[in-house]
Amino acid sequence: MKNAHAISPVIKWVGGKRGLLPELLARLPASLRTYHEPFLGGGALFCALRPASAHLADTNAELVTLYRVIKAQPLALMQRVRSLPCDEAGYYDVRQWDRQPGFADLPPVDRAARFLYLNKTSFNGLWRVNRHGHVNAAWGKRCSPTLFSVDNVMALHHALRTARLGQAGFADLLKVVNRGDFVYFDPPYDSSEENGFVGYTAAGFDRDDQMDLWRVCVKLHRLGVNWMLSNADTAFIRRLYRAFKIEAVAAPRRVSRDAAGRRAAAEVIVRNY
Repeated sequence: MKNAHAISPVIKWVGGKRGLLPELLARLPASLRTYHEPFLGGGALFCALRPASAHLADTNAELVTLYRVIKAQPLALMQRVRSLPCDEAGYYDVRQWDRQPGFADLPPVDRAARFLYLNKTSFNGLWRVNRHGHVNAAWGKRCSPTLFSVDNVMALHHALRTARLGQAGFADLLKVVNRGDFVYFDPPYDSSEENGFVGYTAAGFDRDDQMDLWRVCVKLHRLGVNWMLSNADTAFIRRLYRAFKIEAVAAPRRVSRDAAGRRAAAEVIVRNY
């Protein structure tokens, strides 16, 4: 499944897997029918593989809208992003859109353009929401960031043409998987040791959620579905997945308050095969 024409994620995402890709690619199963990724985020592994059949999902509505628009209207998206102001006042004006009545009724292209714009112009590329689901990341003080690569957006557009996209939770994949499929889980990491970030959505992701995810993994194993999971290397995660294959890896952190904080983080890759 390794693809010579791999593309890059179009967004920067906390916990993105670009730095971990060699470890993930080396541990793929020998074969798979359909690729599933229920915590899509930046989609680094999907971009690297470009599988012929894929089911991609996330609970973040704005993220899913971005991918749907890239799949259906990439040229309109790029044109709309170019029209947005790249200065501090303009940034906060665009950020305020989700506080205004009728935000949910905006055209998907507008919402997708806003998402990509904020991701590229916010402080350190951080997508963070408050308990109301409103984006609250600060201005990144970048007047001319590289918002996108035309070639890369179009490459992702072509890769997504055969993929199914949905706004859904990880448990929903039990309705669509089949024996022989492959699932890659990249959930918000266990944060007991302050090495996690769960502000992607207003709901967050706590240890009860981690346990629910483990239960889904057990069910998938019994169904004959291969899966691989990334998480923080904590005692809780090791105890939870002790019946499966756990391997420690070190991955660079790409989002931190300063460059010195972007050190290698202790992580684990867990597999049922």
